[in-house]
Amino acid sequence: MRRYVVTLVLVGAAGLAACGDDGGGGGTPDSATPDSPSGSAVDVISAADCASLTIAATIATAGTAFTDGDPTVAVGAIVKFAPNGSHDMVSDTGLFDTGEPSATACLRFNEAGSYPYHCSVHPATMMGTVTVNQ
Repeated sequence: MRRYVVTLVLVGAAGLAACGDDGGGGGTPDSATPDSPSGSAVDVISAADCASLTIAATIATAGTAFTDGDPTVAVGAIVKFAPNGSHDMVSDTGLFDTGEPSATACLRFNEAGSYPYHCSVHPATMMGTVTVNQ
């Protein structure tokens, strides 16, 4: 009986280890790299990685407002978020989050549609929509 319990514990531990993060970058939009989209509607790309990409639109901030906050772009386009101050860009539907306020990031929009977003620091006054056309 004891041998079976030990075997089950070891097999269970091995199974849990297989479910852990392998660092391979899969699963969430935040982990996408510029040359391998995650397969989701929106990929968040770090500022370092977006430096070499072609930018279709830039959303910046001025005070507590987004500037050019409602761009229209084509599917596959990169939109750069370049805040001036403590702001971020968070999807109203949970598809993306640019991370720490004040962090620059790029977003690749992989599917046509409307993508409403807001600043989590100033949600009542800072909101916009990225429209993506075929």
